[in-house]
Amino acid sequence: MSGLDAARRLIDVARGRAVTEGVEASFVVGDIQALPFDDGSFDVALSVFGLIFAADATGAFDEMIRVLRPAGRALFSAWVPAGPIDAIVATFGRAAAAAIGRRPHRFAWHDAAAVGGLAARHRAHVQIHEGQLCITAASPEAYLEANEQQHPVSVAGRPVLERAGTYSQVRSEALRILRQGNEDPQAFRASSPYRVIEVHRSG
Repeated sequence: MSGLDAARRLIDVARGRAVTEGVEASFVVGDIQALPFDDGSFDVALSVFGLIFAADATGAFDEMIRVLRPAGRALFSAWVPAGPIDAIVATFGRAAAAAIGRRPHRFAWHDAAAVGGLAARHRAHVQIHEGQLCITAASPEAYLEANEQQHPVSVAGRPVLERAGTYSQVRSEALRILRQGNEDPQAFRASSPYRVIEVHRSG
């Protein structure tokens, strides 16, 4: 088993968990758009909310298929654009785009037709599995603070907004969204739909 992530901190966490749980695995810091593995290395390639952040959607998808053996499977999870968590991500995203003067193109990873177009280039076919994640925290404030400190996208994006002088305003709007969408008045709970896209490579 091999694992890869662009964030060294998450690789360190994965290594620690593997040791604790007695799992034999190797982990490397790397780029999903240029995987450091040979062609046909794996029966299964799995990405948990990682592939969807690739700047080059086509290149990253091609890499996942490249490292699969014939008849192998690639599975990756993608958020469905709905719910308060998606809304705050969009809020920070719009603010970051305004700060840097451009809005990056986001591929519709949740869309079966869009992913099917990528898969067709490899004579692969796609299956979609629906899911929903219940996200909890002690409070909306606690959830936001934890993301500020730990989520790689939040950690990287905050300095951009602070330099633009908009971070405080955007953070307040995000907190308003979380409070409004909170499903648990005694703490914090938000339901976020997602899909697992399963891609079968031809034999």
